[in-house]
Amino acid sequence: MRKVLLWNDIKNPKNLLLDPKKGFMYWSEFDGITGSIHKSSMNGEGKHCLINKIGRVISITSDYDSGLIYWTTLTPNSGSIESIDLNGRRQSKIVSIPYGSYPSAITYFRGSLYWLDWTNGTYFQVDIQSGIILKQTKINLDHVTDLITFDKLSQTGTNPCAINNGGCQQLCLVKGSTKDYEPLPYHCSCETHFTLFKNNTCSAPNSFLIVAQKTTFYRVVMDIDDSSDSSLPVIGLKHVKAVEYDPISHMIYWIDGRTQMIKRCHENGSNPNMFIGNNGNTYNLYDLALDPYNRLLFWTCTVTDTINVTRLTNSSFQGSVFKSFDGEKPRNLAIHPEKGYIYWTDLGSQHRVIRSRIDGHNRVIIASDLLSLEALTVDRVQNMVYFSYSSKVDVCDLHGYQR
Repeated sequence: MRKVLLWNDIKNPKNLLLDPKKGFMYWSEFDGITGSIHKSSMNGEGKHCLINKIGRVISITSDYDSGLIYWTTLTPNSGSIESIDLNGRRQSKIVSIPYGSYPSAITYFRGSLYWLDWTNGTYFQVDIQSGIILKQTKINLDHVTDLITFDKLSQTGTNPCAINNGGCQQLCLVKGSTKDYEPLPYHCSCETHFTLFKNNTCSAPNSFLIVAQKTTFYRVVMDIDDSSDSSLPVIGLKHVKAVEYDPISHMIYWIDGRTQMIKRCHENGSNPNMFIGNNGNTYNLYDLALDPYNRLLFWTCTVTDTINVTRLTNSSFQGSVFKSFDGEKPRNLAIHPEKGYIYWTDLGSQHRVIRSRIDGHNRVIIASDLLSLEALTVDRVQNMVYFSYSSKVDVCDLHGYQR
């Protein structure tokens, strides 16, 4: 699960640090001109800037025992390693970095700072008090992008969320505090777009959009105080061409344009699997439409110019409800399952929208002569059909009237 903590008034965040003992987090931002370092509670509250106008921050690290944050920065003519305390005070320059070097990573370990010069693969050990380079070593690794240290002695402490997740169903978030001898305040929360109830349980949204990019799915919910969009934890996406959602099983179905297969997984990213394969590269899939009541998935193929149907329950192919004749080329699909209708765009010689029963019988032309016909959808509540063509969107009723 994923919750967006900060989304307003934040510019190109990177270099995240967490202090789970005190309940704070720190990060850098870059607005295209200069850099800054910010702080908030780990629940996203109390965001404020610790320091700004410090050049482009490349990497940051911390020594929480001493209460200091260190960072590497670059300006057009120089670079440096500097520090501030956890409240943004006591700024100090530790060491200057030679022009032409690129301090791509920095980390702290027992009184020393280690930073990496990305240009030549050299890392340096620097004494914090004097700024003297104690060690300089060339490592035989290309394109090293980060450094981090693990010190078992520093992995101590706890917070209320460590015990039974704070009694929360989904997320337990602590609020930052500087009081060393009092437990951190905390509260239960839910992933983005979910609703928290008084018993600390979470409920999924009742309506949303799923937006597909080539390698990412986003859930979008309008008119809420939460972040309007949140990426879904679906991994392995390569070239998504079309997407459908099953409200009964909460499964997402999509066409993988690279393999020409139909794949699916749960909206939380679990149970990924291939739904329809492409043995012998016989398919070139175009669009999907799902009938949740009859548990059917309809899909179009540009190789055979057909509308095909597969049963959701066992992936069995049920045949083609439409086969091209007279040069017809079915492409986009939309279903009105309550009325038992299927709609599709025909990109053959006439460019039109056609309707039939879901078994393919009783074909009716809804609209024709639609140059550059691109998309199609059905409003199942108001019983209207929308289609886009030539940079326009038209609407008509289910029978092609009232256009």
